[in-house]
Amino acid sequence: MNKLSQTLSIAILMALTLPAQAVSVLTLYQQAKQSDPVYQIANTERDAAKARLEQTRSALLPSAALASSLDKGWDKNAKDTGTNSGYKLSLDYDIYNRSRGIQIVQSDNAVEKSSANFISAEFDLILRVAERYFEVLGAVDNLVFSRASKQALHKQLEQSQQRFEVGLIAITDVQESKSGYDLAVANEIDAENLLNNAYEALREIIGEYRKDLDLLKDDITLPSPDPEDIEQWVDTALTQNPQIAAVQFDVEIARDAINLRRSGHYPIISIGASNSYSDRENPLSKQHGMDNRIDLSLLLPLDLSGNVRAQTREAQLQYTQSLDRLEQQRRLVQRNTRSAYLNVMSDISKVAAFKQALISSETAYRATLSGFDVGTRTSVDVLNSRQRLLEAQKNYALSRYTYILNSLRLKQSAGLLNEADLEALQTWFQTVNSNQSSAAIANKKMQAW
Repeated sequence: MNKLSQTLSIAILMALTLPAQAVSVLTLYQQAKQSDPVYQIANTERDAAKARLEQTRSALLPSAALASSLDKGWDKNAKDTGTNSGYKLSLDYDIYNRSRGIQIVQSDNAVEKSSANFISAEFDLILRVAERYFEVLGAVDNLVFSRASKQALHKQLEQSQQRFEVGLIAITDVQESKSGYDLAVANEIDAENLLNNAYEALREIIGEYRKDLDLLKDDITLPSPDPEDIEQWVDTALTQNPQIAAVQFDVEIARDAINLRRSGHYPIISIGASNSYSDRENPLSKQHGMDNRIDLSLLLPLDLSGNVRAQTREAQLQYTQSLDRLEQQRRLVQRNTRSAYLNVMSDISKVAAFKQALISSETAYRATLSGFDVGTRTSVDVLNSRQRLLEAQKNYALSRYTYILNSLRLKQSAGLLNEADLEALQTWFQTVNSNQSSAAIANKKMQAW
């Protein structure tokens, strides 16, 4: 249906790339998982949280230490005055320390929080790659339109100059055409810069420049959200959104912090055992000794300054803050989910409307071509009609890109987004044959005119 504008899009995309195997959004996502710093930071933080949990658990185990010593003396005449040696093996263990168990629970919740943040980072990476991908395709469409506009205005300027030379129009009409053409040149420069910036934004995520992207097919079926019930999507988001889960674990950590502060009032009971051996030798005597001890100690804190009570009060206030942040996050997710759902439903209607506008533009363009063939339309009319056709194509393409991105945002908000969603998009794309020369594609473009 859109052979003309689709061919031109491919031609411009190919003209700005080197021969290479075209890549899909799924391929770029898989590449980004290995190179995106934001994603790697979240992954490392999850591993660090697990390491901190192991550290906290190790505090529950007995601590052991082995110390040894050896010293030897001489008098001023370098005569041996004796040798002392020995060792001590000690073992200490807290029989009861309330804070240790609470710290383990906190560390475990911290691991769960980091895992939720990592899932959120995965969702974010999928969406960022898709956004950058479609920014490139949108910039290509924009460049197609800008170049077509410049071509039409250049033709119009040439005809204005010819008409001025034979006295049919005033010089002001020529200057007006010149102004329009100069603006089109500036717009083309802007469009080229926008495309280069889009490539740069994509490189920021995947770590290298990739300009050989697959293009979206002309006709794709745009399904409605499943289920087609906004309240079900909101309910799913409230139970599965990883950002909510992360804040919920913050609430648990803050609740445990209250008990941790209160544990400053509780006693600590510990037991210790040691075995020591000493050996003293000098020219006059030899002494050997061994000592075995078992100690049981009780430490009862006395909060005479009220510091423990003050810390507990602070923890209670921080817990209240965490509850407020949880409610804030829940409301934000609700709003984002509803907005994404409504946007998807609206996008479906907008795509249909832009598609109809494209069909009308194609019909008008063909009618203009027919009029040109019989002499009722000028070449400027043809170029202007072609410009309107490409503008309709650009709007139609952008509306489909927006639909796809909003569909991904809806799943992201609901906690359902995964790599399979990018795999499902593969059927909507056509691979650009990047081994084909741009000249050959340009010939096809000219045939389409």
